[in-house]
Amino acid sequence: MAVFNLWGRRSEILPFAFLPRRGRKLGTTQARSLTPPEHRGIFLIMSAVKEIESAIEHLPATDFFKLGEWFDERREQLWDDHIANDAKSGRLDFLIEEARTAKKSGTLRPFT
Repeated sequence: MAVFNLWGRRSEILPFAFLPRRGRKLGTTQARSLTPPEHRGIFLIMSAVKEIESAIEHLPATDFFKLGEWFDERREQLWDDHIANDAKSGRLDFLIEEARTAKKSGTLRPFT
């Protein structure tokens, strides 16, 4: 049995990934996957990650450092979006309340 990964390349499914149900023959379309539904596709993702890692290892140094800068910018953008969503949803309101309480009690320190 064959599947196609994210790049359209053909990959073989290992025969031990399928076991027959009682009364069904191994290797038929009636065999069922051992992988639980929530984990199906994990092998394609892991294969994709391995392929990406391999491609990165073969990059010239300049392209590798450009990719590193892109990762840093992307990570910062994801963090900023996460903080903005938390602030908008009220998850950070406790910090404002702590600051107001500290200001009233005179224990508020300047942010440096």
